[in-house]
Amino acid sequence: MGEYNLILTSIIIFITITIPPIEGVFSLTIYYNTIYVDDDNTSGPWDGSIEHPYQHIQDAINHAENGDIIEIYPGIYNEYLLISKPISIVGVSRDNTILTGEYNSTIIDIIVDNVSVINLTIENSGGKIRDAGINIYSNNIYISNCFIHHTRKGISGVGSNISFSHCIFHRNTEGIHLYGSNRISINNCLFTKNAIAANLEKTNDISIYNSTFSLNGISIQGCHTRNMKIKQCIIQDNSVNKGGIFLLSNIDALISYSKMIHNGVGISISSSSNVSIRYCTFINNTHYGISLRSPSDGIIITHSIISNNLRCGIYIEENNECRLYYNDIVGNRLYGICIQNAICYSQNNWWGSPLGPIFSLKKHINTIKNYMGIVDIFPWSIKPIYGIGAPDITGSSLETPEVIEKEYISFNETDSDNDGVPDWWEEKWGYNPYVWDDHRHLDPDNDELNNIEECYTDIYGSNPYHKDIFLEIDWMKSISNSSNKPSLKYLNYIIKEFEEHNITLHIDIGNLGGGEEIPDISMCLNSYSTICYVYWKYFLHDNPLNPRKGIFHYGVICNYCPDVNYPFIGWDNLDSFAISAGWIQSIYPYIPKEKLIAGAIIHQLGHTLGLIADTYEGIDNLGTLNIFSYPWLEYINYISCMNYFYKFKVLSFSDGTHGRGDFNDWENMDLKFFKNSDFKR
Repeated sequence: MGEYNLILTSIIIFITITIPPIEGVFSLTIYYNTIYVDDDNTSGPWDGSIEHPYQHIQDAINHAENGDIIEIYPGIYNEYLLISKPISIVGVSRDNTILTGEYNSTIIDIIVDNVSVINLTIENSGGKIRDAGINIYSNNIYISNCFIHHTRKGISGVGSNISFSHCIFHRNTEGIHLYGSNRISINNCLFTKNAIAANLEKTNDISIYNSTFSLNGISIQGCHTRNMKIKQCIIQDNSVNKGGIFLLSNIDALISYSKMIHNGVGISISSSSNVSIRYCTFINNTHYGISLRSPSDGIIITHSIISNNLRCGIYIEENNECRLYYNDIVGNRLYGICIQNAICYSQNNWWGSPLGPIFSLKKHINTIKNYMGIVDIFPWSIKPIYGIGAPDITGSSLETPEVIEKEYISFNETDSDNDGVPDWWEEKWGYNPYVWDDHRHLDPDNDELNNIEECYTDIYGSNPYHKDIFLEIDWMKSISNSSNKPSLKYLNYIIKEFEEHNITLHIDIGNLGGGEEIPDISMCLNSYSTICYVYWKYFLHDNPLNPRKGIFHYGVICNYCPDVNYPFIGWDNLDSFAISAGWIQSIYPYIPKEKLIAGAIIHQLGHTLGLIADTYEGIDNLGTLNIFSYPWLEYINYISCMNYFYKFKVLSFSDGTHGRGDFNDWENMDLKFFKNSDFKR
């Protein structure tokens, strides 16, 4: 007990001396009345003393007084907590003091002000839209040193003066989701493998400091927010399609001293105003270092390094306005700046040459591509600018604890040797039903579906000795005269292409237990969280244990979704994609809608199979759309649906036999990528 009391004393000192970055976040009064909980005390008596701790945490809460500390000894506590008193919940050992929802419901509801939750692992919430690790409906909340993983939402709610410190958010659909809140602090936290790591909607006065974001679908989404400050953060190796910071209808944002390295987009700005980016570093982002989408104004980018991004350093779409001062914009492989009918004032920047930037379609490290825009580039710097970019920051010092991923497929049929699959399946495929086999790790055809998963999909025609890929497609009710349902003609063509390469592609449009027309869900074009709702509602059916996850890829055809078409992380891996049928049709009115949908399906399926911009530079290369440009000439022989030039012309992948610049997609597919998406280079 002496060791535990020393830990508790240290926690109390930590609470009293820690001041969140936002002035006046909250003031916590510490009392020294401590109530103890230990799940090992199964026989009682129970009075909350050290000698007789409560067995259940909720019993301690019910008997606590305002200001009490509830100290929880290591154990696994499967219970729902309702915190209705201003108290502190403190675990003795974070990694060994575990609150689990067993995938059934929310784990903690906080409905009163002035609560602290410290030093706990919170895991496995239910899958309904309101289920979370912690739901907050109050003010002055302090969450520290917690590990929150495998939840629909890690921490969700509404309130003011909410502080998150030294927390780890891992494999949650949304690590943090706050709506209509104020004065939020996120400090020294780690976010990994979340669909959206921090989703802040209609929330004001946000500070995100010293935090690290990696392997997420989107790191930070600020939607209709005001006064957001992001400082000294590392945003690295997130989704190669989205990945970074997305500011959507924001007012007054400052991003400073941060690194955006190897994401799809470092920072994307839409319909926002007064956004300042200072002393940041943008390197190796696969599409854009910085992207300005729907019209924004008051965008200022200064003293930043924007270099060696795989496509464009800065991409500026129609009717945007921005200013660039004292930046290094060098070595971006396609264009330093690509501007379309917008305004860009660019002075005193270093372009890699004393001669300044070049306006050209050729491949060059300091190129500007201007489509009917206004670009003012004088004067430029004639030498590199020193003292710019993010300093040598390390972000969060936290590391994600190891979590053993479990499989939850089981069969209510005779299994004589208890090896996980029923006798009939073993007999069908040549196994001895009375000899134990390690079917969980057996994958004789190397299609990344183990024998247990092959048994589950046997009813759908799976063969453990022949590669299988499963794809479920849902489609929204069309708002036009033509359906969004994929055409069987084109789907059969795609299936045939896979079969010619010894892969059976099973596409479920209602014939394999899923795949259906779903309601036309009104998508907020400025929010990516709605598509995660679709993933849970119509693919997982709000069941986090749905065995189709990890077996089926998933596609949804919308009328209009947040982007034209893109792969997305619906929970924790890049296993899904969304297609805006109406949007694509407006761009390509002379191509049949059915073919456009089919072209988008096979292209995005390729992304979930690991064919991403990192795999080959001809994939998703914007320059290939410009006939006779350097990229177009370089990759004209890459006759693949992954080449933007052929995306809606060729419903297949390339085999690498077409000469210079071609690439063998089929040999470079990674069949496990959709269930273990790692974006690290």
